[in-house]
Amino acid sequence: MPALLAWVLTLNFVNFAWIFFRAEDMEDAFKVIQAMFSFSPRPILGDLLQLRDAYLQMPPMELVLPAKIILAPASLNWLLAGMAIVLLFRNSCERQHTETHTPVLVPIGYAMAACAAAFAMLTSTYSEFIYFNF
Repeated sequence: MPALLAWVLTLNFVNFAWIFFRAEDMEDAFKVIQAMFSFSPRPILGDLLQLRDAYLQMPPMELVLPAKIILAPASLNWLLAGMAIVLLFRNSCERQHTETHTPVLVPIGYAMAACAAAFAMLTSTYSEFIYFNF
């Protein structure tokens, strides 16, 4: 499977599964799914017009960086580091086909990095539970 197609399928599967995670009950989840796959804009047109009016009344900076969402610099650094690791390095399946010998220091380095990350997270004073924002 081409990589781009795999990324698109994975993203869509996660977005679809997220509906059930966020819905109050199964009935609400099925309403969202029905609205996603109906080709008639009538059920959601009124809601979209209300959202449009609300967004037009908001200041421009509030649209770019909502006041309720505060990204700490450390969180942003961890996010960027994670993205770099995922996008720049090969995963275990890719490495298995190209490498037959792994130097001893490489797994030790990974273990040390994981321990340092765990230590940094455990000693952090910021501990808001993520789902309180929902």
